Amino acid sequence: MLSYWEININRRRLDGVAKRVRRRAEIQTRKGAEREEREIRQAIADGTFDAVREEVPTFEEWFNDRFWTEWVVAQRNKPAEQESKRSVFKCHLKQHFGDLRLDEIAGGSHVAQFKAKLMASVDAGKLSLKSVNNILAVLSIRDGQTTHAIYRICRRATLPERGWHALRHTFGTHAALFGVNPWSLQNWMGHKRIDETMRYVHFANDHRRPWPEAVAEAYRSEADPDRRIVKMLSARGTTAEHGRDNEEGIEAAMA
Repeated sequence: MLSYWEININRRRLDGVAKRVRRRAEIQTRKGAEREEREIRQAIADGTFDAVREEVPTFEEWFNDRFWTEWVVAQRNKPAEQESKRSVFKCHLKQHFGDLRLDEIAGGSHVAQFKAKLMASVDAGKLSLKSVNNILAVLSIRDGQTTHAIYRICRRATLPERGWHALRHTFGTHAALFGVNPWSLQNWMGHKRIDETMRYVHFANDHRRPWPEAVAEAYRSEADPDRRIVKMLSARGTTAEHGRDNEEGIEAAMA
């Protein structure tokens, strides 16, 4: 049993490295130790705790090292996906974030300015919303926080754990299987061209199957076409068979 008050905080730096702050409290009273711990936690939240700022990599260093190793190579991205991420970095992210340290980006103003720039390109017809989502997806990945949050949502919904990209394709595939209007699906998916959306429709036409009763009941209970699809998708989530059906749809849609 410790005979002194100790600060012991587990944290994760902005570059993803897990670090522990563990040391003897300067003031050896309960209130003094608690006050010191609050100050350290606040400094960590503010990004001012690390005395040696050189330890925090730039965005370009993080992208080419930790991101590429853990989120591209380790996730076994296909060559086309790797090329897409390289292109996103070269054409969009490097100029805006490349020389910035991760702790400088964490403040939010740089990201807000970048998003505004992307949306201006959408308004000018230079980028689609889907392209913007793909760009921001690379920018937002940090230490699995996004993926882990989605995994928690999947578990609460009693679904198999899937990443956001797989869930997006599953949504498009099942919406097409339930007869969604392709133009509505194009809008929901953020596709710039209808031929991107038609990949889901063509797959659905080749894989027709009887609907579960819960899905059929949802179809009968709603007159509005778009609301009907949403209700059917919700009902599909309550049926027992998730795994293999979802995976077949995802694989075909992503091919």
